[in-house]
Amino acid sequence: MSKFEPCTRPEPIQKHESPAVIAEDKDDEEEEKHRLGVDELRRVGESPRVRELLESPQMRELIEQVHKDADPVQAIRVLRQRAEFEQLVQAMLEATESPK
Repeated sequence: MSKFEPCTRPEPIQKHESPAVIAEDKDDEEEEKHRLGVDELRRVGESPRVRELLESPQMRELIEQVHKDADPVQAIRVLRQRAEFEQLVQAMLEATESPK
């Protein structure tokens, strides 16, 4: 007859997050603060000024450039130097403001 010891539960593995993962989580939290809600997105989509600006083939081309860029955030920063793109940005910001 062999002698058996009762099973014991192993200690849980301690998960240590690397500084890069922690920084990424903070980035996600910061980004979340700036994300538009459903009502704000609806107001942007219904904005006559935004719609007018998006009718321009040149504006659509600029937006396509942002979509294709490996770093879209940087592409937007560069495009904001152009008056016509900045007009779109400002129109979108105005549209997201709460109605008075």
